[in-house]
Amino acid sequence: MSEQAIKLSRQLREIAENLDQQIHEAAGKRVPFTLIVFTEDRTSYVSTCDRADSVREMRHLLDLWEQSMPDIEAHKIN
Repeated sequence: MSEQAIKLSRQLREIAENLDQQIHEAAGKRVPFTLIVFTEDRTSYVSTCDRADSVREMRHLLDLWEQSMPDIEAHKIN
């Protein structure tokens, strides 16, 4: 495994904790998320929800992309 992947792996939980705080502040409550990161030789993830929930939501997002969901920020729709 590359040094980059190892370094990221060691810090990923802390990154997720900081992101969780920022999302909480922005939304006014905790919102589950899955963060996926790609290094040259590895894909890693960290999540605040169960793996089954992450898989369900990723499949849903992929379905929307396959249906040509536009790349528009949610707050700009409608």
